[in-house]
Amino acid sequence: LEGYLFPDTYDFYLDESPESVIGRFFSNSDLKITDEMRARASELGYTMDEILTIASIIQAESYFAEDAPLIAGVIYNRLESGTPLGMDSVYFYMERNIGDYLGEKGMEEFGDYYDTYDFPGVPEGPICNPGMVAINAALYPEETDYFFFCNDEDGNIYYAVTYSEHIENCHKLGIY
Repeated sequence: LEGYLFPDTYDFYLDESPESVIGRFFSNSDLKITDEMRARASELGYTMDEILTIASIIQAESYFAEDAPLIAGVIYNRLESGTPLGMDSVYFYMERNIGDYLGEKGMEEFGDYYDTYDFPGVPEGPICNPGMVAINAALYPEETDYFFFCNDEDGNIYYAVTYSEHIENCHKLGIY
């Protein structure tokens, strides 16, 4: 259900069934995802499911809302060039949230679907439930020449056009 339970304020009732709660999430998601959004996804050459996956990565990678469109631009640059996304958030999602449920054998079987280091393209599904800021960023990314970014402990993002610039940024931040 990851990616399809729209983050919002909901009212829940005592003894309400899980099916009813999940239904409310889905109904709200259906109201939030408009025909215009679906048309824009198609213009970009993606399904709405893929847009929600991209938006979930943007949500996980951006500390501040104003960073979302530029992060989206980086993601699309990598997708369009056939470069693997290399997103830590996807790796951590698999390691921290899914790995325990799948076990070692399951990770071997399904891990590649979310391997953004070795395989280009959009992962198999969302890694979190993105909000509207991230969804809009996925639909309307900022045009940029950047292909890389990293962030400091305060969430400030350092962008780079080339891999050598990215490594320089990482060294400055003590990442590598």
